[in-house]
Amino acid sequence: MSIALAYLRFSSLQMQGKGSSISRQKDMVTKWTEEQKLLMGKNYDEVSYYIDRGKSAYDGTNLREGNLGKLIEEVQRGMFPEGTPIVCESLDRLTRQGVQHIQQILTQLTRTGCVVHTLSDRQVISKDTLESLGGIVTIVAVADRAREESETKAKRVRDSKLRNYKAAREGKKLMTKHLPGWIYLNESTGKLCVDPEKQKVVTRIYKLRLEGHTFQSIANIMNDSGVPVLNASKGARHWLPNSIRTLLMNKSVIGYSSPSKVNPLIEEIPGYFPPCISETLFNDVQDTHVPAKRGKKTRPEYAEAVNLFKGLTVCKYCKGNVFPNGAKPGYWGRLRCMGHHNKTCEAPPIGRYAFEHSLVTRMFPLLRFFDTTKQEDPSAAIRSKIGHLQTGIDNLYNMVRDMGYTPEIGKRIKASENEKEGLERQLIAIKKNIESSTEENMSQLNFDNYNDRLTMQRILSRTIERVVVDSFNERAHVKLLNGNVLYGFPLYGDSDASLTLQKALSGTDDELFAELGMEKPLHTIYMVTSAKSQQPYDYNAVYYNKDLKQPYTVNQGESPHHPDDSKYWPDVEPDYPNE
Repeated sequence: MSIALAYLRFSSLQMQGKGSSISRQKDMVTKWTEEQKLLMGKNYDEVSYYIDRGKSAYDGTNLREGNLGKLIEEVQRGMFPEGTPIVCESLDRLTRQGVQHIQQILTQLTRTGCVVHTLSDRQVISKDTLESLGGIVTIVAVADRAREESETKAKRVRDSKLRNYKAAREGKKLMTKHLPGWIYLNESTGKLCVDPEKQKVVTRIYKLRLEGHTFQSIANIMNDSGVPVLNASKGARHWLPNSIRTLLMNKSVIGYSSPSKVNPLIEEIPGYFPPCISETLFNDVQDTHVPAKRGKKTRPEYAEAVNLFKGLTVCKYCKGNVFPNGAKPGYWGRLRCMGHHNKTCEAPPIGRYAFEHSLVTRMFPLLRFFDTTKQEDPSAAIRSKIGHLQTGIDNLYNMVRDMGYTPEIGKRIKASENEKEGLERQLIAIKKNIESSTEENMSQLNFDNYNDRLTMQRILSRTIERVVVDSFNERAHVKLLNGNVLYGFPLYGDSDASLTLQKALSGTDDELFAELGMEKPLHTIYMVTSAKSQQPYDYNAVYYNKDLKQPYTVNQGESPHHPDDSKYWPDVEPDYPNE
């Protein structure tokens, strides 16, 4: 099977608001693959897309934080055969940082034999191209033009925003069309006005805060009263604690515009909006906020404080994160989703200990039969980023030598050196924390020990991409980092999928082994309830492989692993959020 790689990027989230940028680039890639099939006889069965949304190539964000860094890392690890095409609209999609950066990126992409194709100017860049004078001259010209265009656009945007800011200070125009939810533009007069009904809502929220209500309590009152959110056009349908907190600290309610986060010349403007509440009420509410203690909080070191599946679990119904609630020493608490916490999702909480114990003791043994690792060492990508940063630092010092020191260059040097030091610390941490994520390692750890649970947490995070919790049906759908999926895994009961698979594999001949596709990781594994079974927790395992026309079904075995729920759960538990 032939595969093509495509890198797509756009810098501005507003540009993608109508879906035009990515759609246009995808259309260009599709047209290119059709031309390759028609004119060159090359049929690419699959196109793997690496997309960076809202990532700038001018400051290298797409390389440091985006999928371009991932693409380079996978290419350098030799994951793609020689001659694999890497398609992009133009070189400025890769970087706008100048000649040295584009040469370094192209060298990394072509070193193992991949070939870069640009669709706008039809360049074909291979390892040989980078060794020829003609190829280098063309690349230099394109990189210089892209850099100049970016600098020109950036200057125009900065100047335009500054002009708008100065006009706004003089009361001549609005800086932006985006207005607070309680403000609207009167089309007939051209003036900003306060919506009287929404003004009552804002005032009520501020007064509730003065009465001592928490952010969560105020959100509950608003939702229970059926009060609509202030700005439903942004997609919000329910009041959340964070939206209450933001409103209570927003100086727009007393008429101030927000200062720019990136341009220190654009400061807040008093009187920009008509006031919604009095300054006295606003200041009284600010006085109720207790400032956070300085310094890092001490982390509680008891086993119940460690969430094994931290950042991995989401609710099937509301798509919100699932997190422990009510955990304290001697009590594991329960797992509930953010929607249940905010009273917007009816999915019930589930027992945390049984959930974690079930997945670790019954599901994780199954994973040893599959390649659960990504076979990915982030060190290569980090070293590549450090190399880019060092090149940029050297260039900045050359600018200082040639043009003299300026505060702007000094800031850029300091920022780059700080980022480089941070990446170097990451490398050290990676070397210290590399451990084999095998079932044998997990079996040696104590489930109820604080430090062992931290180790379990790291192992699981390198094995599992996402756990979708279906608390209504007491099942979980688990996606591994390598793409395999366990669908419908029962959270309770004594069935152990590993025993069935072990039995199925132990006595198979080569023909059946090949039929199962076990010479490589299975792409999807489905666990489904058996229609013939009378036992509520018995189920069949159906193993799908994309090369098989029919699933392979085997009966399920049993496992002694099952926690005693009554031992860990009281009849009545406190219902309060961890805040």
